[in-house]
Amino acid sequence: MRASVHDQSILQFSIVRKGGIKILGTMTEYVGILSGIAQKKYQRYLDKELKRQSKEKTESRKRMSKNEVRQKQIRAIDKTAKLKRRRK
Repeated sequence: MRASVHDQSILQFSIVRKGGIKILGTMTEYVGILSGIAQKKYQRYLDKELKRQSKEKTESRKRMSKNEVRQKQIRAIDKTAKLKRRRK
């Protein structure tokens, strides 16, 4: 049916002698089926990779905040040193 909402998932099926076609389920564990280069998704790998990326972002934010704190401390030390020089 044109211009109507329909299920766009790719289904796995089996042809049975008695009864015709039996739908076994969706093919969610595969990618690239229609391109002709079907590959099984490695969900565990993908989850692990997302977790690693998240951990790296968190560590990066921590380092950045530590650097900002250190820069503020250095600026404060520089200010006090300049004030001491002016007083002399």
